[in-house]
Amino acid sequence: MVLGDTKRWCGAGRAPFAFGDFQFCNLAGLNCDLLRDFDPHIVLSPLVGDDFDVVEVAIILARFEYKGRYRAISTYVPNPTIICAEVAHAAPAIDFDLLVLPAGPITNA
Repeated sequence: MVLGDTKRWCGAGRAPFAFGDFQFCNLAGLNCDLLRDFDPHIVLSPLVGDDFDVVEVAIILARFEYKGRYRAISTYVPNPTIICAEVAHAAPAIDFDLLVLPAGPITNA
């Protein structure tokens, strides 16, 4: 499951659509029924969205008793350990980690 700013994606001409084992939703669409019915093994989101941050998402996932992995994606983060500690403190039952990607385009060497 990919959680993000679906309105922004659509506005940029990148309308998300469900395909294969992927489901896209915004924070307002994240609910217990969706998690139960779709049963994702992993939830991906940006570190910060227009209307959410990772701590808020982790708390919501914990409230809905989500048992899969939650991974946030970001470019440069000065201290990822602090973010992981904040999420662990707010939602200790959530399997969380931060995926830090390079800031520039990825090229094949």
